[in-house]
Order: sequence, then structure tokens, then C-alpha cells
Amino acid sequence: MYLVLTRKSGEEIVIDHPSGAVTLRVIFADRGKARVAVDAPSDVSVHRKEVRERIDAAAFAALLPQS
Repeated sequence: MYLVLTRKSGEEIVIDHPSGAVTLRVIFADRGKARVAVDAPSDVSVHRKEVRERIDAAAFAALLPQS
């Protein structure tokens, strides 16, 4: 399930995290694309989904026995 929010340029979404708040600010939105700025504590990793999937795949591969 997703929480779907509508925001205009300059508006923010705040996500509570044990390390501190994570803030998402819409910098620009037009024609189906949005530019989003993320302000998060330094110990919170922030990645695009495709980058995170590569990180997870590499970590999984490192756990496999080498032959």
C-alpha cells in the first residue's frame, strides 16, 4: 500500500526516522517529472531504487560461496 501525496514546487514532505527527520522537497515538477531534494541525517542512506537494487545484489553475491 502506498501513501500518495500531491505537492507543488517548494512544498515538503517530512518522514520521521529514529536518527532525525528526513525531508523531501519538491524543487520542480512539470510534464510527469519531478526534481526532489532530500535532507536526511548523515547515517541514513538515500539512493535511487535502481542503485539500491545493485547494492543489494552485490551484497547478496558477496555472501555466496566462491567456487
